[in-house]
Amino acid sequence: MQCQVEWQSAREGFFIFVLSIDIASGELCNLTKTGAVDFWARQCHSGKVCGAGAEPPLVSWSSAGHVGRELVQLRSEEKQWGIAGLKGKLQRQVEVGNALIFATLRLLLVLVAKGGCGYLEAATEASVWSPRPMLALLGLSCTEFVHIDQRLLGQSSKKVTGLLLLRFGEVGRALRCIGGSGRCYPDVHPVYRSRGSAVDFKNASPGLCKVLATGFVDHVVLLHQTRNELRCCVQVEHVLEEGLQQYWQQLDLYSPDTYLEQNVQAGLSG
Repeated sequence: MQCQVEWQSAREGFFIFVLSIDIASGELCNLTKTGAVDFWARQCHSGKVCGAGAEPPLVSWSSAGHVGRELVQLRSEEKQWGIAGLKGKLQRQVEVGNALIFATLRLLLVLVAKGGCGYLEAATEASVWSPRPMLALLGLSCTEFVHIDQRLLGQSSKKVTGLLLLRFGEVGRALRCIGGSGRCYPDVHPVYRSRGSAVDFKNASPGLCKVLATGFVDHVVLLHQTRNELRCCVQVEHVLEEGLQQYWQQLDLYSPDTYLEQNVQAGLSG
């Protein structure tokens, strides 16, 4: 993904720096920690970060987990954030899964308000798409949901991938045009597997990375065009009528406190 975004942006005459945020990279990249999420939310709010892509580990968002050979339910339709009474490793899995999804939602919501772009990738059948905050995000006019069989893009996994796209240009349309509305015609394309093994790559296929990269690049191109148009309008008096100005001030988009986790959750639960 990093290579695709940087290469495609360079072809357009600018450069997008891609930063990989992973718990293995240190405390600042550990999105289970509130301080780290606060830091990245500020970067999104300031405009230094124009977009974000998330593919969080969703082991706990499947219907059940394993204790030895025993299958234990982790979540339910009524208890989407975790079944009561979980212990040890299973409880930790649920806690980490919840923290990463809340972090992802928070960063995407800041990008929604600041005119940014982004995506979230998860298996279509994963329960992560069901909680109310996620449904609220999916209900916004600036987002869309598409599903794609990654075998069309070189993966061997038979699971259908769901993608939440935020201001991602023509990516959604492009994915729907592959195959039969994103459905695979098997045995007509190459498959990528890890070297010397029958195990599939866990990272996205090169084909999907290439398509998703265009979403970031196209958005930045549009962003620059819009800013140039706005610069031409700043000298025009009364661009916004008084009612719209008051509405804009009430949103308080320039206050980082607007995007504190408790405020975001309160707004979504209303």
